[in-house]
Amino acid sequence: MGEGVIVINSKNEISIMNERAKEIIGYSADEEIPESYKKMFVLQMWKEISEGSDEVIHKEVKIERPKERDVLMNMVRVKERGIYGGFVVVLRDVTQE
Repeated sequence: MGEGVIVINSKNEISIMNERAKEIIGYSADEEIPESYKKMFVLQMWKEISEGSDEVIHKEVKIERPKERDVLMNMVRVKERGIYGGFVVVLRDVTQE
């Protein structure tokens, strides 16, 4: 199975998303993710970061596409020369664990 990895750069764009991450959020490896979904995902990640006091967030979330699943989300802000420039999100489907 493995974990999904998503990297969001300082321009708030998804710069890297592996195939497993696409599967976890409900898309096939060869399916193009709509820009509207990408923007919504980035906004949700910023919301999670701003609500948390830690630089690292560990949280279980529900993803409902295409079916409801429990997903463990680990997110860390990327800091370069003292300035935050984006973040890395690691997703793991824990529905049947």
